[in-house]
Amino acid sequence: MKKFIFVVHNHQPIGNFDSVFEEAFSKAYLPFIEVASKFDNFKFAIHYSGPLLRWLAKNKPDFIGLIRDMVFKGRVEILGGSFSESILPVWDFDSSKAQIEYMNNLVYDLFGCKPSGIWLAERAWEPNLPSVIDPLEYVVIDDIHLKRCGIQESEVLNTVFVADNVFSKVKLLASNEVLRYTIPFRQPQETIDYFNNFNDEAFFVFADDGEKFGIWPGTYEWVYKSAWLENFLNQINNVVEFVLPKDFFKSYTGLIKRANPPTGSYTELGEWALGFEAQKQYNDYMDKIKSMNLYDSKKHFIQGGTWRNFLAKYDEANNMHKRVLFAKQFLDSKNKQKTEQFFDAQCNDAYWHGIFGGLYMPHLRNAVYENIISAANFENPVTSVDIDNDYCVEHVLSNSIFNVFVKPNYSGSIFEFDIKPFNFNITNTIKRHKEFYHTKIDYKKQNSGVESIHSEIFAKESGIENFIFYDKNNRYTLVDHFVDKELTLKEIFESSFNQINGILKYNTTALDYSIHLENKQFGIRKVYTINNASFMVDIYKTQDQHILYQELNFTFLSAFFDKQIIINEKEYSMDSFIEEESDNILFVDNYRKIYFNLNFTPSKVLLVPVYSVSLSESGIEKLYQQTCLFIKCDVPMFSIKFDLL
Repeated sequence: MKKFIFVVHNHQPIGNFDSVFEEAFSKAYLPFIEVASKFDNFKFAIHYSGPLLRWLAKNKPDFIGLIRDMVFKGRVEILGGSFSESILPVWDFDSSKAQIEYMNNLVYDLFGCKPSGIWLAERAWEPNLPSVIDPLEYVVIDDIHLKRCGIQESEVLNTVFVADNVFSKVKLLASNEVLRYTIPFRQPQETIDYFNNFNDEAFFVFADDGEKFGIWPGTYEWVYKSAWLENFLNQINNVVEFVLPKDFFKSYTGLIKRANPPTGSYTELGEWALGFEAQKQYNDYMDKIKSMNLYDSKKHFIQGGTWRNFLAKYDEANNMHKRVLFAKQFLDSKNKQKTEQFFDAQCNDAYWHGIFGGLYMPHLRNAVYENIISAANFENPVTSVDIDNDYCVEHVLSNSIFNVFVKPNYSGSIFEFDIKPFNFNITNTIKRHKEFYHTKIDYKKQNSGVESIHSEIFAKESGIENFIFYDKNNRYTLVDHFVDKELTLKEIFESSFNQINGILKYNTTALDYSIHLENKQFGIRKVYTINNASFMVDIYKTQDQHILYQELNFTFLSAFFDKQIIINEKEYSMDSFIEEESDNILFVDNYRKIYFNLNFTPSKVLLVPVYSVSLSESGIEKLYQQTCLFIKCDVPMFSIKFDLL
């Protein structure tokens, strides 16, 4: 009889809201197990990421006990993986090995067994991974990884393939693309018909997100209330035999062949990793291939981008990634709590963007910074090093209150500003990027029925198209704008103003507790100084032919609490458009009880909220990202002082 290996992957990212964990548990994780437990012959493997396992152990111990009983009965196999669901190849070798071992130990502590194989986050494969995964036996990938090696579908369904790297090897458990799109979105008979196309020696692997069984739009009603899962398991019983991966490999007597897939992931991720123009060309080419009826047979040769390209596509992702790598040298590896925070900061979700909000979700980015600021503290007054690997030196000013990361080759700007007592990066901001899906939004259609979340893109609220704007520069702090006329709130909100300069590059001199930056072309000099309680900026101008504005961006988690911005004793909310003459601004984050104060040379200030219009699994949504402040610097020497009150 045909063998069926059924693998479910469950994950919630670091920093996600507790209510999201609860909803996922009640609508997907628990009901799936409740239905599965009714069918004695339904054997399946399951993967819970480290963040989710930690939450379940704390909040749902009875559920952990239920899974443990199914493991002891031989009904369930627990997969390992990277503890924090990190993209293993993009971190240093020792950290990735440690992530897997940490996860192995957690699985053993909770379920009394050690994993035989791992779930590979986002199926992001690179050729060195066998050395990272060794000594575990297998890894879950997608069948397209094998097809990119020129392997035909019939071979994929009848042969075990092994990848190797130097002295290490690992078996490849290839998830079937057809099954990922029929389960659970099509009637069971469609899957059965697919199985019937192959001989009795074939084996099939379904390996996909557990959230599609209850959390994806419309699936809770479809999978459970309409009893799709029960119907599926009832109808599939006489067609295939369910086997656990570890048991399948033990009993397998067929061919074992070598395959070394190229770097890549699933098809959709390859498209998402491309920039706007490249995605347009990619889609045009795909449409052409489809019109020639070549798509199904040739699509595996069309790679698109790779996961690493997200670090090139989004500077915000690269900044976080390199920040974590930079912090490792300050990590106390003997401290278990700090080590776990270091792992948590590598959780993949905040580093990229596709069908899920990912990078555009402020709370996910915040979780990365929160963990890494807490995990690896440093107080060197000045550190000068190329943090982001662009062959240009960055500088970090530090004291017991602040870490201030300065980028001389990007307008002498601040790309990270940590408030250390709160483990909070107040400049955790994002540029409004030009996304290809902005051209494909159906602003009228609402979600209906049960479809894969890859099928359609619709707006979650009316009028959202009026908030799609694109930024000329990264949303850092202390970015220079030389202009010929005074700016308006509308121009700043839309990023539609014309400026004289591009991104200025500064020559720098690092001294104790200060950084001196100079750009002779525009006659501007900046001095950044940090002391025991404050961070101070002095800006000197020697040319007056243009108006200079300094752009600052700050983010707060409690974005729409009332009265968060105080100027001239007036209180404003974060979504306010503000134009004032002032010498002081107080930002209040009521969520964290942070009171962040700016004193500056009296001047005109303009503040606007910045929203992204970004894609999530439930549609296109508008998200508050940060508050943007433009300060007009119209005197030869302008000063700004940053204080934590």
